[in-house]
Amino acid sequence: MNVDFDDGESIMTMAYEDHEWPTMNWSWELNELASYALGYKYAADRIVSETNRINAYVVYPVMFLYRHYLEIQLKTHLKAFQEYLGIPRNIPQHHNLLKLWKKVCKLEAEAINQQRWDADDTLANCTEIGNLIRDFHEIDGKSTAFRYPISKSEDTAPKGVPFGYISLSVDLNDVRKRVHDASLPLCGALDKIRIYREYEVDIARDA
Repeated sequence: MNVDFDDGESIMTMAYEDHEWPTMNWSWELNELASYALGYKYAADRIVSETNRINAYVVYPVMFLYRHYLEIQLKTHLKAFQEYLGIPRNIPQHHNLLKLWKKVCKLEAEAINQQRWDADDTLANCTEIGNLIRDFHEIDGKSTAFRYPISKSEDTAPKGVPFGYISLSVDLNDVRKRVHDASLPLCGALDKIRIYREYEVDIARDA
């Protein structure tokens, strides 16, 4: 069945089990959010690994993909912690990585305060994550610098780019490594939340 958005042929079809095409799903389920995040990282990793000579044509999409990976990861962690702590879902619609990171750390601190999280193994103390987020935030505070060459209202660098940083160089292989290093504890935290939730459910069931 085609999904027709106009009178022409659609680029998409409804998902059925009898084909091998990739499918797209839209929901607030944690696994869907995680799939979105990992998809952006995977795409960026492939571009960097398969491009012999990194040039200006790929630097923008690669940096956007890595930044968007971090944004969705942080929003996934917010939802995971909110569910774990029994807090109503409240996922910010903005793109400010630093504010999202601070919210994640605040929820993690609340889990520690409730003695439901390991105080010796925290995301907040992971410098690989914190430093990477601050670097991306300094260059692209509003998720525009890697999508558009100028701001929306005037012929200047995007508002997220700090004054004086009109031209920057970047080692994409180094960025890939740093994102990979940060992704390990981020993915590990999601696994830990899942394990802790399952453990608490089992304890409550046996009580």
